[in-house]
Amino acid sequence: MNVCYLYIQSIEHLDDFADRLRKIINISTTNPTPELIDQKRYGLNYGGEYYAFECFGLEIMLVRNEGEVGDSDYEDYQFYLEVQSKKDFDEKLFHDGILKYLQMTLEDSGLKTQLED
Repeated sequence: MNVCYLYIQSIEHLDDFADRLRKIINISTTNPTPELIDQKRYGLNYGGEYYAFECFGLEIMLVRNEGEVGDSDYEDYQFYLEVQSKKDFDEKLFHDGILKYLQMTLEDSGLKTQLED
């Protein structure tokens, strides 16, 4: 499984930004996997409220970049996406292909983003 992080600037509330993200990348309001049907979730490992989306064989967690789960190197970004592939494949392809495409899609919608180095 591959994991990468994409940081996003937005002053929106978590719920509003989740709705915006769904529209930008065409994500349903429910997930296909029974254990993940509800997208809005709560977990201390993600700093409280967060969203878990399933899309194109990926698990995408929308998390506030603050508190214990925040990354001070990206403090100018209010959210991050933790993107996990459900299958193992070339990490460079995952980062430079799928994640870059996701980044470009978000930036085309007017968001400022930064992929984790």
